[in-house]
Amino acid sequence: MKGLNDSVAKLNNIALKLVKQNVNSACFWISHQPKVPDAAKKFRKF
Repeated sequence: MKGLNDSVAKLNNIALKLVKQNVNSACFWISHQPKVPDAAKKFRKF
């Protein structure tokens, strides 16, 4: 069971890092920048 908990914790850590990276970057398409959810805005660095 501990191996499963470690795997879930690692997956959650990866997901959190991806959210932080996505919030701090802009869309490369000129015509569309999707709205950032309010829950993800707290991870902004600026």
